[in-house]
Amino acid sequence: MSKLGKSRRNYDERLAAIIFIDMVGHSEIFKNEEDTVLQLLMVEFNKLLQNVLGKFAGMHKNYTGDGALMLFDDVPRALSFCIEFPKRWSDCAKKLKKKKVFSQVDIPPVRSSIHYGRVCSIWPGVNPSGWTLSPAN
Repeated sequence: MSKLGKSRRNYDERLAAIIFIDMVGHSEIFKNEEDTVLQLLMVEFNKLLQNVLGKFAGMHKNYTGDGALMLFDDVPRALSFCIEFPKRWSDCAKKLKKKKVFSQVDIPPVRSSIHYGRVCSIWPGVNPSGWTLSPAN
């Protein structure tokens, strides 16, 4: 019997690729901007994120300020997301700069990190902060 004993039935575990993506220098750039500008930018960021995430069958787990944490069932899809999203964000930023509200804003690029490992949750389907990552065997 495992250390978790009978509670093992409530334990969710799988191999996954985890991506964290955020805007480079977001805090510094926006410390002098109005909250509405930041909110509008985050709306655009999140719309694009959901669009590209769906294309590669990723699952959004959590937002942290200007960043997002996502899970993918395999590394190739995660890598494809990490290649496509920054390109699409750059295109989006160019279009946004044409709007008056963003014309004077330095819209930051995005960066991402990928981790591959065993993803475990003691509370499946509940708060994403319950997820942990351990190295894949």
